[in-house]
Amino acid sequence: MSVNFFLDTIGATVAGGLILLMIFGAIMNMQALSYNMQQQVILSGIAENLLSGRTISGITYSGLESYLSKVGAGVPAAIDPIIEASTNGFKFRGQQTTVSAISTFYIVSESQVGNAYPLYVYLNDMNNPIAGPFWLADPLDITYYDVNNNVIANPNSNHSSIRSARFDFNFTFDTYRDDIDKRLIRYPTVIWKYFKNLYLR
Repeated sequence: MSVNFFLDTIGATVAGGLILLMIFGAIMNMQALSYNMQQQVILSGIAENLLSGRTISGITYSGLESYLSKVGAGVPAAIDPIIEASTNGFKFRGQQTTVSAISTFYIVSESQVGNAYPLYVYLNDMNNPIAGPFWLADPLDITYYDVNNNVIANPNSNHSSIRSARFDFNFTFDTYRDDIDKRLIRYPTVIWKYFKNLYLR
């Protein structure tokens, strides 16, 4: 056997190995992309369920929009219906039904954990959330407006001026693998809420 034959064999083996590596790499990238797309769909579903609520086995779970419609409901004029109005948390009072006691609600994004901020929803018991954590890429961002739709610069000092709010959420998931397509999957969404019970006070 000639030296050329051995060189050809080695060259063919190396070329075949490189082709196999390229194929396996492409397969891994396709798997990662497929998984990330699946995560995006799941993330959007979670976000929509949190905001709008959902029904499972005949049981209806309220969403944030439903809770926010309770701001000031049934609260006597002598009591401030808003307890806290910060950029990353909103705590308020309101009745869940026309015959229920006044409840305290709290929607807040808490301190960063790893790459994300946990979003919790509390009802009366401020130590045990009724929902969460839901993971945000950035802290919850709340902007408060007065009756003329002007931004309130210091909302926590001007509860009586608040009539509506904009809630910016940026939901997130970690990716499939750290070494492939490393990024945070995000699902940004915004809800506007006019607090009709505050207009009636």
